[in-house]
This record gives sequence, structure tokens and C-alpha cells, in this order.
Amino acid sequence: MRKIAVLTLSLLLPACVLAAEPTDASVKSLLELSGLPNAISALSTGSTQFSRQVIDQASKGHDLTDQQKKDLDGVSAQFSAKVQQDMAYDKLLPGYTKIYKDAYSQEEVDGLIAFFKTPAGVAYLKKMPQVMQKTQDENRSIMVPMMQKLQADVAAVIDPKK
Repeated sequence: MRKIAVLTLSLLLPACVLAAEPTDASVKSLLELSGLPNAISALSTGSTQFSRQVIDQASKGHDLTDQQKKDLDGVSAQFSAKVQQDMAYDKLLPGYTKIYKDAYSQEEVDGLIAFFKTPAGVAYLKKMPQVMQKTQDENRSIMVPMMQKLQADVAAVIDPKK
């Protein structure tokens, strides 16, 4: 029985060594190399535009007073400040680090870092925002009609007289 336990441990030990957990420093290096700080900064910057869109949509069709417009500007500013505070890179880094450490081994992190330093990796990182935007646009062009159909189907069930 003891021999089986030793044999099992000897077989599992190399797998554990190969799948070493990445260090915080290597994950931070990967995150910074992959442009996460800039992406988070852009998210914070985009929060002002997002809050304006939400406010414009919510106030559409309402004749707002000057005071209400001023108050809504304040709501937008408060939202943006809250996003910048709560979504700051330094504040998000511990959570992102844990996610990456749970997902990747040290060998994988090292490989990603090496890749992102190659011309292909640099090109990948540079073009990924455009690719993601076009992907979102493509998905939106498919989802919008589907959502409109869903809304119509729900309305037909809720109010069949219309």
C-alpha cells in the first residue's frame, strides 16, 4: 500500500511542478504588457459618454427645466467620478491578478509575455480593440432585430389587443 502511495505521489509531483502558480509580479507584467491599464483608463473616460447617453435616453420626450438639466449634469459627473474611483487600475489589480493566477500557469504567463513582445504579439494587441469593436458591431446587428422581435412577442402576450 505504501508503494502505491509513493508511486502515485511520484507521478503527480511532476504535474504540480509543471503547473506552478504564476507570481504576482509576472501576472502584473502580463497585464501591463497587454494594455490593461490603458483599457481601464478608456473605460473610465467612456463612463462620461455612457452616463450622458443614459440620461439623454431617460429624459427623451421630457421638457426639462434649466435646473433639471443642471442636476442631471451633476448626476453624470458623480457617476463618472464614482467609476474613476471604483474602476481604478490599482483597485482592480488584485482581483485581475487572482483571476489570471487561477487561469494560467507560470509557464503560460511567461509564454504570453514572450508572445506580446514579438511583432505578431504587438500587432495583436494594437489591432484587438478594432477587432473587438467590429465584433460587437456585428453581434449588435444580429441582436437588435432579435431583441425587437422579443419585445414584440412579449408585448403581444402582455397586451394581446394591440
